[in-house]
Amino acid sequence: MSSLEVSARMKVREGRLEGFKRQAAECIRLSRDLDTRTLRFDWFLSRDGTECELREMYVGTEGMVEHRANIADAVQVLFRDFAYDHRARVFGDPSPQFVDMVNAGPMRETVKWYSFFQGLGIPSGSPRGHTFSPESGAKLEMGAHMTVRPRQLEGFKKQAAELLRLTREKDTRTLRYDWFLNRDGSDCEVREAYVDDDGLIEHNANVMQARGTFFELFADNHFMSVYGEASPQLRQLAEATHMTRNLEWFSFIGGLNGRR
Repeated sequence: MSSLEVSARMKVREGRLEGFKRQAAECIRLSRDLDTRTLRFDWFLSRDGTECELREMYVGTEGMVEHRANIADAVQVLFRDFAYDHRARVFGDPSPQFVDMVNAGPMRETVKWYSFFQGLGIPSGSPRGHTFSPESGAKLEMGAHMTVRPRQLEGFKKQAAELLRLTREKDTRTLRYDWFLNRDGSDCEVREAYVDDDGLIEHNANVMQARGTFFELFADNHFMSVYGEASPQLRQLAEATHMTRNLEWFSFIGGLNGRR
């Protein structure tokens, strides 16, 4: 069974950051003690402490359903006292029954669904899904978000395949480069992982020209999220590629496997 990933965003209530962290730790404790199919449950905090993202991974829909049941009471306290503005992106192929359940509930307007269409581990079009493991040893993860230009989906996919080819043939420190599209083909997220900052710098050099064509002709509204501690070299890269205003930085605050 393929894995199912979730990125959940929320805002921290003003003046409640320390309480938020304690309640996050309680959610992690319950997940660690009770879950049997949760592969990842990592919490990341923005640099100003106002926003949090959870990066989650489960063994299929059943793992996600089990996890939600196990932490339901703690999550209720989290949003009652410490957090608000809950949004989520689901990556993979959840069961139709689960999708229907979410769409019938209070989260129906705040959940976006994405399907895998290409990545380093598995060729484009494979029904098996993606292969990234949270135990891969990645020191730096990123999420690249973009929209598909109107009527350019096929060109978008072809140029994305070229970016993947260059990554596969040239990169030496890239652990993940998985591409997901939303259901109407208008929105994309690339989930990336690198051995270290040098891996991202190498990748950027290898795909720079093809990526320029990609955004010139096929993609728009590019912004990125970085999960991990940014080195001076990485900050210099952001400035050199004029991405500073389109970049958000998140630091790890807790997860199933302790410190990263």
